[in-house]
Amino acid sequence: MNIDLDSLGFKENEIKDRVVECIAEQVLHNKMFEQDEDGECGHETEFNQHLQEHIEKRITDTIEALAEKHLLPNVTKYIEDLCLQDSNRWGEKQGEPFTITEYIVKKAEEYMMQPVDHQGKPKGEYSSGWSSKDTRVMYLINAHLAFNIKIAMEDAVKAANSQISKGIQMAVEANLTEMVSKLKCSVQTGR
Repeated sequence: MNIDLDSLGFKENEIKDRVVECIAEQVLHNKMFEQDEDGECGHETEFNQHLQEHIEKRITDTIEALAEKHLLPNVTKYIEDLCLQDSNRWGEKQGEPFTITEYIVKKAEEYMMQPVDHQGKPKGEYSSGWSSKDTRVMYLINAHLAFNIKIAMEDAVKAANSQISKGIQMAVEANLTEMVSKLKCSVQTGR
């Protein structure tokens, strides 16, 4: 009697698929964890760790590629096209809408033109005795100039001190040489 796969109700492709599935199942489940002498599952094997690392890397790479291609250009465009509008305390829109660039420029201008005292602090940082001396931009310019002038003056003083100390040293050496030349020493030995 000749028995073939068709007579048993199996097709060749189905057998191949089942064999591949069974092998994959064995590799993934029986080889993923090493068993100790009692048959208990222990630590993960190197194969499973390696497999997990590759899966995580593939997922990360795919997400980064999709973000680079679809998300990041749209975020930039969204920010550039973002339109803001002031609202009252109930959330009702009021005033004219403005772009994010206009908002940033407005806030920078407000910051730079804010009145400050002689220490560069705005009125809100003091409870009493505050008086406006200038705008923040003028304070910052003056502070920058003062800092650069201080550095230049320190360098000039160091250079002058160096020259003065060299001059003093040369004068002392000249005076010592002159004094030595005026001194006459005689040595007498008694016989």
